[in-house]
Amino acid sequence: WFIPFVSLIRPYQVLSGLHQSLEPEAVEAPQVRVDPAAGNNYRDVAFIQPTPMTKLPPALIGVWWGTYLVMNLGSRFANVVSSRTDPSPAFVISTYQNAMLVSAVAVVAAVLAMTVVRGLTARAVERFRRLRESTPEALVAQGIDLGSAA
Repeated sequence: WFIPFVSLIRPYQVLSGLHQSLEPEAVEAPQVRVDPAAGNNYRDVAFIQPTPMTKLPPALIGVWWGTYLVMNLGSRFANVVSSRTDPSPAFVISTYQNAMLVSAVAVVAAVLAMTVVRGLTARAVERFRRLRESTPEALVAQGIDLGSAA
């Protein structure tokens, strides 16, 4: 009895947890630093500028999951209604209209799913960029241990 309930809630929990764990603001933005590889003298100092932060698209996990559930329930309802054998034109028209509505909701759910995936990807990329461009000392000061990457 609990499997349908778990299937109803768990995907949303997983994506919400992933969204929270990929928080790029948990890692400080890298600071401008002197480039040790450049031939620096007291008049000309080369700096390493971190790349600017990109705007992250909003993750609409709840809206996507709600739309996905409405699409699934609507398709099940449409299948039950269309299984009746009523040859009247009004019934056929209403069956096709129900199917078109469910298809439109499916398109909206697909677009929202793409938005959620793009949002999660952007968060992961931004977090990785901040980790990559920070100095090891700055990461240790923030309590981030990347281990020995030999």
